[in-house]
Amino acid sequence: MHVAVDWLRSRLAHNFSNRNGSQLIYLSRRDSPHRVMLNEEELEQRLTAIGFNCITGSDLSVKEQIRIFSDARMIIGPHGAGLTNLIWAHKNTTVLEITNTKIQHMNDFRSISEIRGHTYSQIISSTYPETQPADAINEQQRHNYFVDVELVMKKVNALLK
Repeated sequence: MHVAVDWLRSRLAHNFSNRNGSQLIYLSRRDSPHRVMLNEEELEQRLTAIGFNCITGSDLSVKEQIRIFSDARMIIGPHGAGLTNLIWAHKNTTVLEITNTKIQHMNDFRSISEIRGHTYSQIISSTYPETQPADAINEQQRHNYFVDVELVMKKVNALLK
Protein backbone atom coordinates (compact mmCIF):
# COMPACT_ATOMS: atom_id res chain seq x y z
CA MET A 1 0.00 0.00 0.00
CA HIS A 2 2.88 2.37 0.76
CA VAL A 3 4.13 2.22 -2.85
CA ALA A 4 0.61 2.89 -4.18
CA VAL A 5 0.09 5.88 -1.89
CA ASP A 6 3.46 7.38 -2.87
CA TRP A 7 2.74 6.81 -6.56
CA LEU A 8 -0.69 8.47 -6.38
CA ARG A 9 0.70 11.43 -4.44
CA SER A 10 3.50 11.94 -6.96
CA ARG A 11 1.12 11.75 -9.94
CA LEU A 12 -1.36 14.25 -8.48
CA ALA A 13 0.93 16.55 -6.47
CA HIS A 14 0.21 19.44 -8.84
CA ASN A 15 -3.28 19.59 -7.29
CA PHE A 16 -2.04 20.01 -3.71
CA SER A 17 -2.87 23.17 -1.80
CA ASN A 18 -0.04 25.70 -1.51
CA ARG A 19 -0.86 26.08 2.17
CA ASN A 20 0.43 23.59 4.69
CA GLY A 21 -2.17 22.30 7.05
CA SER A 22 -4.47 25.03 8.27
CA GLN A 23 -7.97 23.63 7.68
CA LEU A 24 -10.19 21.80 10.15
CA ILE A 25 -12.27 19.35 8.09
CA TYR A 26 -15.27 17.22 8.94
CA LEU A 27 -16.04 14.77 6.13
CA SER A 28 -19.74 13.89 6.20
CA ARG A 29 -21.48 10.74 4.96
CA ARG A 30 -24.86 12.50 4.87
CA ASP A 31 -25.31 11.40 1.26
CA SER A 32 -24.92 7.70 2.05
CA PRO A 33 -27.97 5.45 2.42
CA HIS A 34 -26.05 2.96 4.59
CA ARG A 35 -24.15 3.07 7.88
CA VAL A 36 -25.77 6.40 8.65
CA MET A 37 -24.65 8.36 11.69
CA LEU A 38 -28.14 9.29 12.83
CA ASN A 39 -27.09 12.33 14.88
CA GLU A 40 -24.53 13.64 12.40
CA GLU A 41 -26.27 17.02 12.09
CA GLU A 42 -25.78 17.67 15.82
CA LEU A 43 -22.08 16.78 15.53
CA GLU A 44 -21.67 19.03 12.47
CA GLN A 45 -23.24 21.97 14.32
CA ARG A 46 -20.86 21.53 17.25
CA LEU A 47 -17.82 21.19 14.98
CA THR A 48 -18.79 24.18 12.84
CA ALA A 49 -19.04 26.27 16.01
CA ILE A 50 -15.33 25.65 16.71
CA GLY A 51 -14.15 26.33 13.17
CA PHE A 52 -14.58 23.09 11.24
CA ASN A 53 -15.54 23.12 7.57
CA CYS A 54 -18.13 20.37 6.99
CA ILE A 55 -17.86 18.82 3.53
CA THR A 56 -19.33 15.91 1.61
CA GLY A 57 -16.95 14.26 -0.83
CA SER A 58 -19.61 13.64 -3.46
CA ASP A 59 -20.15 17.41 -3.72
CA LEU A 60 -16.53 17.97 -4.77
CA SER A 61 -14.40 17.15 -7.77
CA VAL A 62 -11.34 14.95 -7.25
CA LYS A 63 -9.17 18.05 -7.70
CA GLU A 64 -11.11 19.90 -4.98
CA GLN A 65 -10.85 16.90 -2.63
CA ILE A 66 -7.08 16.76 -3.13
CA ARG A 67 -6.73 20.51 -2.51
CA ILE A 68 -8.86 20.44 0.65
CA PHE A 69 -7.28 17.35 2.19
CA SER A 70 -3.75 18.51 1.39
CA ASP A 71 -4.42 21.64 3.46
CA ALA A 72 -5.95 19.85 6.45
CA ARG A 73 -4.67 20.32 9.98
CA MET A 74 -7.30 17.91 11.33
CA ILE A 75 -9.68 15.54 9.56
CA ILE A 76 -12.68 13.99 11.28
CA GLY A 77 -15.08 11.64 9.61
CA PRO A 78 -17.14 8.50 9.93
CA HIS A 79 -15.68 5.36 8.41
CA GLY A 80 -16.35 5.39 4.67
CA ALA A 81 -14.70 5.59 1.27
CA GLY A 82 -14.29 9.37 1.47
CA LEU A 83 -11.58 8.92 4.09
CA THR A 84 -9.37 7.48 1.38
CA ASN A 85 -8.59 11.15 0.78
CA LEU A 86 -6.28 10.87 3.80
CA ILE A 87 -3.57 10.00 1.29
CA TRP A 88 -3.48 13.69 0.26
CA ALA A 89 -3.01 15.01 3.81
CA HIS A 90 0.44 16.09 4.90
CA LYS A 91 2.52 14.17 7.40
CA ASN A 92 1.45 15.88 10.63
CA THR A 93 -2.30 15.91 10.03
CA THR A 94 -4.46 14.72 12.92
CA VAL A 95 -7.12 12.17 11.98
CA LEU A 96 -10.14 11.15 14.05
CA GLU A 97 -12.13 8.30 12.52
CA ILE A 98 -15.62 7.63 13.84
CA THR A 99 -16.73 4.04 13.51
CA ASN A 100 -18.95 1.53 15.27
CA THR A 101 -18.53 -1.87 16.90
CA LYS A 102 -19.83 -3.69 13.81
CA ILE A 103 -17.02 -2.42 11.53
CA GLN A 104 -14.27 -1.41 13.94
CA HIS A 105 -12.11 -4.26 12.61
CA MET A 106 -11.71 -2.42 9.29
CA ASN A 107 -8.27 -0.80 9.55
CA ASP A 108 -7.96 0.82 6.11
CA PHE A 109 -7.75 4.39 7.34
CA ARG A 110 -5.55 3.55 10.30
CA SER A 111 -3.17 1.96 7.77
CA ILE A 112 -3.22 5.00 5.48
CA SER A 113 -2.57 7.23 8.49
CA GLU A 114 0.38 5.10 9.56
CA ILE A 115 1.85 5.24 6.05
CA ARG A 116 1.42 9.02 5.88
CA GLY A 117 2.62 9.75 9.42
CA HIS A 118 -0.67 11.15 10.70
CA THR A 119 -1.67 11.33 14.33
CA TYR A 120 -4.55 8.83 14.27
CA SER A 121 -7.38 8.34 16.79
CA GLN A 122 -10.65 6.49 16.66
CA ILE A 123 -14.02 6.80 18.39
CA ILE A 124 -16.04 3.58 18.40
CA SER A 125 -19.80 3.84 18.82
CA SER A 126 -21.87 1.06 20.30
CA THR A 127 -25.22 2.87 20.23
CA TYR A 128 -27.70 1.67 17.61
CA PRO A 129 -31.38 2.44 16.98
CA GLU A 130 -33.93 -0.25 17.82
CA THR A 131 -34.56 -1.02 14.16
CA GLN A 132 -32.19 -1.13 11.20
CA PRO A 133 -32.94 -0.83 7.48
CA ALA A 134 -33.95 -4.09 5.83
CA ASP A 135 -32.80 -3.08 2.33
CA ALA A 136 -29.05 -3.18 2.98
CA ILE A 137 -27.03 -5.27 0.53
CA ASN A 138 -24.98 -6.92 3.25
CA GLU A 139 -24.70 -7.08 7.02
CA GLN A 140 -22.01 -4.37 7.25
CA GLN A 141 -24.24 -1.84 5.50
CA ARG A 142 -27.14 -2.51 7.82
CA HIS A 143 -25.82 -0.73 10.89
CA ASN A 144 -26.98 2.86 11.33
CA TYR A 145 -25.74 4.26 14.62
CA PHE A 146 -25.50 7.23 16.96
CA VAL A 147 -22.19 8.75 18.01
CA ASP A 148 -21.57 10.19 21.47
CA VAL A 149 -21.22 13.84 20.42
CA GLU A 150 -19.84 14.90 23.81
CA LEU A 151 -17.15 12.23 23.62
CA VAL A 152 -16.19 13.36 20.10
CA MET A 153 -15.98 16.99 21.22
CA LYS A 154 -13.81 16.10 24.24
CA LYS A 155 -11.48 14.14 21.96
CA VAL A 156 -11.36 16.95 19.38
CA ASN A 157 -10.54 19.55 22.05
CA ALA A 158 -7.77 17.34 23.43
CA LEU A 159 -6.31 16.77 19.96
CA LEU A 160 -6.41 20.46 19.07
CA LYS A 161 -4.26 21.41 22.08
